[in-house]
Amino acid sequence: MSLEDYFKDQFKVDIKKLKLFKGESIFPVFPELTRDLQFFELSSIANIEEKNREHFVFLGFTLMSLDQLFYSYFRQSYDKLKSVIVFPKFGHFGMGGAAHVKSPRDFICESYKMNFIMEKVTDKHITEYASFFIKLSKDAASKLDININHLMLAFFKDKDLKPIDDIKRNEFLIYERLYDCIYDQFISNV
Repeated sequence: MSLEDYFKDQFKVDIKKLKLFKGESIFPVFPELTRDLQFFELSSIANIEEKNREHFVFLGFTLMSLDQLFYSYFRQSYDKLKSVIVFPKFGHFGMGGAAHVKSPRDFICESYKMNFIMEKVTDKHITEYASFFIKLSKDAASKLDININHLMLAFFKDKDLKPIDDIKRNEFLIYERLYDCIYDQFISNV
């Protein structure tokens, strides 16, 4: 199944297979500490059919990246984005129930460590994932009246999305390949 077909036909079904949890702030006067966020347990990706897990992880990465970029750089459009993109957060609740959202890069790396992404992700798949990342980014930018160049510049400059240069473990190498492919494809079409 192609990534686009998976996104249209199966992705929303698979989201429902995740184990979700919400935080309860122990500081009732500061409800913004939880921001009414819903997180998912990474291990619950095992509930998704094995043949779909890699697609799920890379699509989750895309949606988490868009969520992070709009929240951080295009806050005026964030509420509209949340009505279009519905995907739980990756992270945890810390002291006092404060929400700690982890980066999409960490999601890719931790998914690899749990064998939801295979070590030998083919270049063909990386290219497909990068193309679909750019397509969904363009769609979101267009629907929310954001310049796609500004959105992608935010992606390439965001410290939580950049590859970590001095770490060469396999999970970071897969992320670096994806990031570089997104960069190459986007730049070649500008």
